[in-house]
Amino acid sequence: MPFATSSPLALYRDFNLLCYELTLRAQEPMPLPEFLGSTLHGGFGHALKQVGCFVPNARACPPCQHPGQCPYNQLFDFKNLPGLEIPKRYAESPPKLFVIELPASHPPQLRRGERLRFRLLLFGPTIELRIYPIVAMRIWSETGLSYKRGRFELERIVAVNPLSGEEQQVYSSTDQMVQQNDAPLTLGEICRWCEDWQTGPLMKLTFVTPLRLPGRGYKPDDLDLKIVIKSALERLSILALLSRLPEAAVDFVTPLAEAEKISVLSRAVTWQDYSRFSKRQDQRMSMGGFLGHLILQGDFAGLKPYLKIAELLHVGKNSTFGLGQVRFESL
Repeated sequence: MPFATSSPLALYRDFNLLCYELTLRAQEPMPLPEFLGSTLHGGFGHALKQVGCFVPNARACPPCQHPGQCPYNQLFDFKNLPGLEIPKRYAESPPKLFVIELPASHPPQLRRGERLRFRLLLFGPTIELRIYPIVAMRIWSETGLSYKRGRFELERIVAVNPLSGEEQQVYSSTDQMVQQNDAPLTLGEICRWCEDWQTGPLMKLTFVTPLRLPGRGYKPDDLDLKIVIKSALERLSILALLSRLPEAAVDFVTPLAEAEKISVLSRAVTWQDYSRFSKRQDQRMSMGGFLGHLILQGDFAGLKPYLKIAELLHVGKNSTFGLGQVRFESL
């Protein structure tokens, strides 16, 4: 499928991602919070700092003398990377080049021997550092998962092709060996896959996890495909910048004009409140967002790659925590 040179699909065709699915097995009763994303994000970050930081006991990154060589800084904190100019709107809290994708549901507590599965998606240059998240997960299993420090075993990691579902084993607790059986997926490959993706005139857009949109004043009746595609394009653009892909003028107008032609036949969307405790800010933070679904009608042929980008990258705010996961299904 040919794209204009200013199309984000052409400009960012080398942007890549890698998807891991992790299986944790509880070694003792383990209470789980209602919003699991904060627990997974915080525990992962703490363990990653122990593995990949030159000064793991430092409270903040600015004193570090090696920001460009520090795996923790490149994976978890982009504020101090040399030679990288982050747009002003993202300067205070730039997005991270990974997403924790939450399970569809989870019990309030895991009993001993029960399993928890979730996905970790790495983007761009963090793929080259993938051994650090794997080792961090091993260390994390020794310190505990939940706020009550329930111990678990990192039982298995598989690399998953999110398009085909094909799996390749990367790690097993049986032999505790890490195998390089993973292959990143490029945006160009995603576009080629979308050529054979059969979509009809009706699609269901599901907000799997809360969608938080920047700005204020959005209501359920405001949600449509254009808002979702716009958020996906903005996210792709900043992730490509953080991946140090070549900068150029990008045509967002054309795909957004196509998305605007898609009508909303029905909405079943509500706002659901969540909160998490932020150690950095020493206070509880709101993590609420829109949940539910839209029934959409129109010609999706030229929009298929953008739908898949929205699914894989997540959309809206706090996507690293697992928020903004969307799913498109033909009806």
